[in-house]
Amino acid sequence: MIHIALIPDGNRRFAEKAGKPVFWGHAMGIAKMHKFIDWVLENDEIDMVSTYALSHENLSRPEEEKEKLWDYYKEEFFGLKTDQRIINNKVKVRVVGDSSLWREDVRKAAEELVEATSGFSNKTFNILLVYSGRDEVEEAMKKGGLSENLMVLRSVDLIIRTGGEKRLSGMLPLQSAYAEIYFSDSFFPAFTREEFESIIKWFSERKRKFGR
Repeated sequence: MIHIALIPDGNRRFAEKAGKPVFWGHAMGIAKMHKFIDWVLENDEIDMVSTYALSHENLSRPEEEKEKLWDYYKEEFFGLKTDQRIINNKVKVRVVGDSSLWREDVRKAAEELVEATSGFSNKTFNILLVYSGRDEVEEAMKKGGLSENLMVLRSVDLIIRTGGEKRLSGMLPLQSAYAEIYFSDSFFPAFTREEFESIIKWFSERKRKFGR
């Protein structure tokens, strides 16, 4: 079974290239995330996805942009709670990160979504919201150990980053120690099913050595 970590980068540059406001780029990214969920649900080999929604560093963005993102997240969390794809496929949704920095209505929506899907176990969708890999490790150590206190316990098999940048931006650093990494030049809103399937094929042909 495969655990994919997704860094869906390029929404703002996609909007800029199209001559549209940044909010439009984020909306197009959310629309593509819905398609990405469909692709994952259709692949029986993928049973876990962890995706960046907002990194801790993203909080330095302009207030207007952040407020619009919070609006989007609240709407999406409430929507996922009753999404028949999530219910019918028994997808557990987890929202992890520094919840003390979430907007209050977003926290409520996230808590309701997590509770509504807590009994599901066919697939797991981890949403990393105001997440920092360094903070995750430090907090786990404070609690007494890494093995049981990380926000995402399972190792990552494949990291996909869209948008052309070639860095991991703190994405699950311990869990990704032996992950295969694929950097796509496509902005996330332009990421296609064909490219996704090509990446999965590429991954399946990799000979993983895990340091041996």
